[in-house]
Amino acid sequence: MQDFDELLAGRPLVAILRSVPAPRASQPHLPGVATASEVHHALNAGCRWLKAFPAGSLGPGWLPEMRGPFPEARFVPMGGIDAGNARAYLAAGAAALGVGSAVTHEDTLAVLLAVLAAT
Repeated sequence: MQDFDELLAGRPLVAILRSVPAPRASQPHLPGVATASEVHHALNAGCRWLKAFPAGSLGPGWLPEMRGPFPEARFVPMGGIDAGNARAYLAAGAAALGVGSAVTHEDTLAVLLAVLAAT
């Protein structure tokens, strides 16, 4: 975690990680979770905002299932979010959305923005 802290020193960034970081990390971070055990460990490490990954495989129904036992968690689905499912994830309780490939082409970005504007 020393390298992680050095990398982000003085930068207004949030690190998006694939797993729960050590509790000593001083910068904000968004660890990836896909199971109840991972959510539990992330919450115990002091993380409240969690990356639900891969969201495309987990599906929107995963969010209320995890919010039941972990109401303090704020989930940010990532991986497979696009114009066709963004609204479903928000309706299921996503605190935010992480998008990648959906914003790499102007036509898909425009469709995604239109969907989000209508939400």
